[in-house]
Amino acid sequence: MQIDEYIEHRLNEQLSWFSRKSASCQREYKRLRHIETVCILLLPIAGLLPIPGDARSLLLVILGAIAAYVRFFAELNSCHDLWLRYRLAAEMLKREKLLHATHAGAYRGDDRDDVLIVNVERIISAANNEWAQLMREEASPPHSTGS
Repeated sequence: MQIDEYIEHRLNEQLSWFSRKSASCQREYKRLRHIETVCILLLPIAGLLPIPGDARSLLLVILGAIAAYVRFFAELNSCHDLWLRYRLAAEMLKREKLLHATHAGAYRGDDRDDVLIVNVERIISAANNEWAQLMREEASPPHSTGS
């Protein structure tokens, strides 16, 4: 595979994938946080509404439960962590691509194409390993403090 093919079919595709996934995770995280914030902000307002006691209590419980669930769901899906990790990988790939294109840094020598491939594959592998570690942490049961 020629370096132009590698850049087009591996580097650019991975860069695009990490950028899209980062943006998607960012949107999801912000959407969930907005829902949570709205529910929390509505709690004191709902508490002041002239609604009979049981209905007001039910409304407060529902708003609190929705806020708690949304927070839990955001943490469970690791939206924030994935957003940042994918963004970092995308930025690292952009950096390597730019340095290679400008013959800067480690890309000054005759082996610059090989250096690019090694660096890009290292970044992709590290991102995949971080994702796998995050998934293992999510899948593991919470640690007990004992009694």
